Amino acid sequence: MERTFVAIPSNDKDTTMHLEIYAPEYKGNLKGLIQICHGMTEYMGRYVKFAKYFTSRGYIVFGNDIISHGHSTTPGSSCLYIDDWNDTVKDMVSAREYVVRKYPDLPIYYIFLIDAFTEHHIPLYP
Repeated sequence: MERTFVAIPSNDKDTTMHLEIYAPEYKGNLKGLIQICHGMTEYMGRYVKFAKYFTSRGYIVFGNDIISHGHSTTPGSSCLYIDDWNDTVKDMVSAREYVVRKYPDLPIYYIFLIDAFTEHHIPLYP
């Protein structure tokens, strides 16, 4: 499994979003993309075993650390503080758009492990 780390500007304009992409070594028979939207007090590094399972079956697994979690922090930020949940949702969309540009013809599956507030807002961003 290949594990790639990407730094992307967050929609909150202060944070650098940390995106992790897990891909199979062999990419000749890719089946789809799985986006993980992790929960509060979590970070993408907790999902390595999950990613190994699905990459071994031909899937690209990816997700971003949400604002003030994992590696998506700023020097002045308080840990686990999010000023505007809309920025968090937009970051998930930005992460998806980044990966879809690399793998444009694959179906996307979502794993939501985040609170109901954010899940409610996800449909607002196609």
